[in-house]
Amino acid sequence: MNIALLVCLGLLANVKVLAQKKANVTGVLGAVAFNNVIFMFTTLSFVVFLGTKVSPTTLILSILFGAATVLYQLLFILAINKGPVSISVLISNFSVLPVSVYGLICGEAAKPARIIGLVLVLISLALNTRRENKKAGALWLLTAVGSALLSGIGMIILRIHQNTPYAAERNVFLFYGYLFATAVSVLLALLFKNKGSFKINKKFITLGAVVGFVLAGYQFVLIWLSGLLDATFMYPLISGFTLLFNFVFSPLFFKEKLTPKQITAAVLGTAAILILQF
Repeated sequence: MNIALLVCLGLLANVKVLAQKKANVTGVLGAVAFNNVIFMFTTLSFVVFLGTKVSPTTLILSILFGAATVLYQLLFILAINKGPVSISVLISNFSVLPVSVYGLICGEAAKPARIIGLVLVLISLALNTRRENKKAGALWLLTAVGSALLSGIGMIILRIHQNTPYAAERNVFLFYGYLFATAVSVLLALLFKNKGSFKINKKFITLGAVVGFVLAGYQFVLIWLSGLLDATFMYPLISGFTLLFNFVFSPLFFKEKLTPKQITAAVLGTAAILILQF
């Protein structure tokens, strides 16, 4: 059952990326505005839990989670605008590393199979990149690494909450977290209002809604599993399944041909998934 849910998370992650690619949003302002729409619909997904009693612990952790989420998105947007996109995505996906290290610090068993599986996932992520001519500078590297760290911190906050006595408040935690992220995202849109232009049309809103609802489903499952599975097992597996679905969807929906390097990445990703089962 848990493995099936992890497969679903890999699938949902790819559906989210497909919708984001279809939106074809360009520029910092357009990306910030699109994220604003996403966060708004994610928040709406959890609005039914608004009347649920919330503890101060849950409220504080949800605000921290919302801050980490919106800052991660901001740094990721800046990274892909200032440097090579595929390398920016690669570094961002390395967020699996800090959350796995956190799991080890918290006393999770450092099983050889899990360490090998994590290493293979990281190698697969590195191989799943494309050569680009876009130059990278120090500011790009700072934003890319920052996005990975903040993404990892967001996942760590999820796990911290699920290990408190208030774990049952997970849905209201997500509501307030994304409500805070939406509010901050609006402020960022105002801050970057001179950083380009964008059109709010039916496609923009529809795809933003799709991504928002998919993200809500993803987080709903993720936070529940965070209280059940070890980080060193769970997150490398999610990354592995996400990679495999990406190898299927990229040629199917975007007519992208897989390079020998990417085929090798798929093989290593599959090996990582199998090894992590031990």
